[in-house]
Amino acid sequence: MPILSAAQLSKLYALQDLAMPGTAVIQRQTLSGDYGAEAGPWVAVGTASCRMGNVDPKPGRETYAGGQVTAVVEYIYTMPVDTDVVASDRILYASRLFEVTSVNNDSTRKTAIRAVTVSLDSR
Repeated sequence: MPILSAAQLSKLYALQDLAMPGTAVIQRQTLSGDYGAEAGPWVAVGTASCRMGNVDPKPGRETYAGGQVTAVVEYIYTMPVDTDVVASDRILYASRLFEVTSVNNDSTRKTAIRAVTVSLDSR
């Protein structure tokens, strides 16, 4: 017997949606060539309501960008449970581009998808 009924889960989904004021454009890279080995352009595969929050920089995670070493800052996007997003996607949000590094889409009875990302631009 499930812990939550379908009606209870539906109410939780609706409650989550109220806390997602933004819109994310999910982009996926197309593959081309004889065996799909060549990377093609990034195309929008969907949109989702979302909430974005940043995570404190992790010690020891740095990158070299713009001629200097900077901390890697992760951002978490919370989106509706049925959102199609995978770790190789990108998210365009408020004119900023983010690379998805992981997604919690392997658990059951979740009420939202959470995608961990890093910024691909300098803002």
